[in-house]
Amino acid sequence: MTELKKELGLENISKVYYARLIGSPSRIYFVFFDSRKPDIPLTSVACHRHEFASVIPFRYGKRLTLTNILPIEQFCGDPLGALFIRIDLSGKFQQMYLHESSSILVEDMNLKDFKSAAAVSARVQATRKARKKLLGGGNEIKYVKLVSSYLDRANDYVEFDFLSQVTPDGTTKYKTDPSNNFNLVRNPSGTYRITFRMDGFFTWLIDTMPDGQPFTPKDLKDAMLACSIKMWDDDPSLYWQGFAYNLSQLDASIYEVTIPPKHWNKIHGGEYFLSKHMTALIMNIDFFLNNMTSKVSKQLKALGILDAGFTFNQVSAKKMAQSQSSSKTANNTTKKSD
Repeated sequence: MTELKKELGLENISKVYYARLIGSPSRIYFVFFDSRKPDIPLTSVACHRHEFASVIPFRYGKRLTLTNILPIEQFCGDPLGALFIRIDLSGKFQQMYLHESSSILVEDMNLKDFKSAAAVSARVQATRKARKKLLGGGNEIKYVKLVSSYLDRANDYVEFDFLSQVTPDGTTKYKTDPSNNFNLVRNPSGTYRITFRMDGFFTWLIDTMPDGQPFTPKDLKDAMLACSIKMWDDDPSLYWQGFAYNLSQLDASIYEVTIPPKHWNKIHGGEYFLSKHMTALIMNIDFFLNNMTSKVSKQLKALGILDAGFTFNQVSAKKMAQSQSSSKTANNTTKKSD
């Protein structure tokens, strides 16, 4: 039993879950349980019912949304300074708890969390629409390409790189260089590079499968969707318009940004997370998941971690982790293999 569970007065309830409010400048969490059926697992569908909409606040004219639920035992941040709203599903009772402190909570987010409309500003949606017209209309997916994947067993993540075509508006293109204090450099390539890193990939994959049971492509896909995600986009707007700072507050930026926006957050009307290139990719991520899964499974098989029958090889995985841990440097950590 966690201290948070005890502080919320739920130590006698076996199944307790929480969800974070997306798009709020304050740290607000909904805590769900069923006092009449304390041992029955809950689902996000059951917890996101319309009966609770009245307690979900509005921001800039839109009702905010919640992340998918997680067991409260997985809450690993500092609860101080956060607002917790208890929801008893058996009677829809609500009770609020405020932990008074200025501490900042960093909570893991997964890929699907960022598909919420609350992650994207109205201004970004407008520029995304204008970009689609300049590209000739049609589906914006065809202007994004998955180019590489990289497995890091030692640091327990899988990473994917995508290329997104720049907006053909006739202007000189630049990109952000994180290795040079996020300065702008000329970008003659005609594309921006978007990177997704799924942390805890091997842990999630191994710990949730019975020993000796074959994996399926769906298992790999589920692992990628369940993992916490970190992102980066060298489109200048991600850094210079404050999205990377907001991602950093959720520990969801590959490169930590500590300088808050002072101008662009007012233009966007709040704290949002995605550039238009990132938005186009994430909103269409289901289209790419099969290719992402295929790349990962091929690499796992090539490394001997998965055999022909999709069974996990613990020995090969351990050797890979030891090899990467002993030989990896800051440079070769970022290398990708197609």
